[in-house]
Amino acid sequence: MMESEVIFAPEDAESHLSSVFNAMRLIKIFSDERYEIGLSELSRRLDLPKSSVHRLATALVESNMLSHNERNGKYRLGLLMFELASLMERRQFAGAENRHHQLAAPARASRQPQCMT
Repeated sequence: MMESEVIFAPEDAESHLSSVFNAMRLIKIFSDERYEIGLSELSRRLDLPKSSVHRLATALVESNMLSHNERNGKYRLGLLMFELASLMERRQFAGAENRHHQLAAPARASRQPQCMT
């Protein structure tokens, strides 16, 4: 094993999974009506201490999943969330286009004139 590798004990793994779960809960709070949310409201809605929510939000800001508005201190979804959503939309559109072409191919083939020999 390399020295730089970090091995988590089972209790550490559970703690990290809990953090990931809480980060996902935090992200799901945002909506059209709530596109910017302050730390106090996030803490209240997640039922977590402000210090924990601040650590989660800071990590999400550092990863560009959240953005922090310095003027009002509120958080909003970050650029990475937009990029991921755009990627998903492009992939779904490409998949739909492929299905459309696959479905249309037999119909085009049946309209081709038959060669009589």
